[in-house]
Amino acid sequence: INFWPKSGVSGTVVYIQGSGFPPNNFIQVFLGEEQTIASSDMNGGFSTSFVARTGGKIIARDGQGREAVAGQEFELIPKAWLEPFQTIVNKMIKLKGTGFPKNETILIYFGEDKISSYFLADRNDFEINFLVPIVPGGYKFIDIKNGALTTLARADFYVEPQTIYLSPSQGRVGDLVRAIGSGFPANSSVVINFGGKSLTATPDSNGSFQTRFTVPPLEPGRYGVEVTGPVRVLSVFEILRPTLTLSASQVRIGEKITIEITGARPFSPVGIFLD
Repeated sequence: INFWPKSGVSGTVVYIQGSGFPPNNFIQVFLGEEQTIASSDMNGGFSTSFVARTGGKIIARDGQGREAVAGQEFELIPKAWLEPFQTIVNKMIKLKGTGFPKNETILIYFGEDKISSYFLADRNDFEINFLVPIVPGGYKFIDIKNGALTTLARADFYVEPQTIYLSPSQGRVGDLVRAIGSGFPANSSVVINFGGKSLTATPDSNGSFQTRFTVPPLEPGRYGVEVTGPVRVLSVFEILRPTLTLSASQVRIGEKITIEITGARPFSPVGIFLD
């Protein structure tokens, strides 16, 4: 008996060929706990395939009960993954695995911390809930280990970074600014602080929020806009100098002209000089 590949994860197609069997006979073929029926040709050869769900010996048995065993076993490689792959902090997602040793306890690690253990009773697959901790955004992974702390499989996933976007990112005193946040803990409460003023927003189930605020009466310059809550994120807003508009670009002596100033601090003195 020959087969290929010699190893693979659950769902791998394993191709098996045999020779030297009685011609035109039914052949029982076993892969671990799975079996199928093949037929030998006029030369005593057969071919078949399995979608592997378990590992183990590959055995072919003819109608008279005679058996042939492949020289090595098919190795089922454990596999683990997370659904969804991309997520936000503080959200429950699914950790799934297949191809693990039956009747053994697996240990689940996030970084150096053991977060759970699971006993595989008469099965080689599992599905558990995993609460994504509050961590910086980026690619993360979970290791599934055995009792000897040997890593059997690793599941990668992506945590969306916590960001705050300001639109526009610069303006004058009194302007309306939209704050757009993403990647925050779902259904939590965050506070936006700018120039001594604060307002509260609630991220939705996807960790996103939108709110508006008015540029406070501060001197021109660059200021931090801080979002605090379970995580802390900082953005920058630039307050521009006030603008001065004249009703006419030229006038005769004695004619009136209207001067309009926008973006100045309320109730602050303004000096107007004619040079």
